[in-house]
Amino acid sequence: MRLIARPAAWTRLTLFTGAGLLLGVAALWTFIDPVSQAQDQPPATQRAIPQATQQAPREELPQPLVNTHDLMALYNRPLFMMLKAEMQNPQMQEDHWATIADRGMQAAELTNLIVIREEAQQNREVWVPLIGGLRQAGLRLVEAAKAQNQEQVIAAYRNLVTSCNQCHRTVAPQKAPMLTP
Repeated sequence: MRLIARPAAWTRLTLFTGAGLLLGVAALWTFIDPVSQAQDQPPATQRAIPQATQQAPREELPQPLVNTHDLMALYNRPLFMMLKAEMQNPQMQEDHWATIADRGMQAAELTNLIVIREEAQQNREVWVPLIGGLRQAGLRLVEAAKAQNQEQVIAAYRNLVTSCNQCHRTVAPQKAPMLTP
């Protein structure tokens, strides 16, 4: 689903450079991440990979491959760093609005990956409101970017960061970082 129309060449370029940037940031963060180093665990990419079955039963849904901490390191941290960099641009132009809307949708969609984790399933009364707040914050960022309203985008971005921090304080107060807009 494309939120804001762009030329196909720009979309391919954005996907190519965005994927490269995402992989580069994730790789760099592996080396400078004090939380992972403090836990004395290898990065998710160096841990044992679950064995793939020849054919999964059709009635079962796929299960998570990494724990919540690794999910944050692999997806959420690079997404946040890219969004934070995009928000530093004082002159919002057409491509910036589209990128910010995409990042908001990614944040909202990532809540689905968070909620399927065992921790969330075992403690639903805590996780469901947190995940719902995070999803709504991401969707508000999408709406503000589509409206191309810079004040609303800044407020929605700050709300998204606040939602992230609320979850961090609640479910991982000793491990998760406090983000700054």
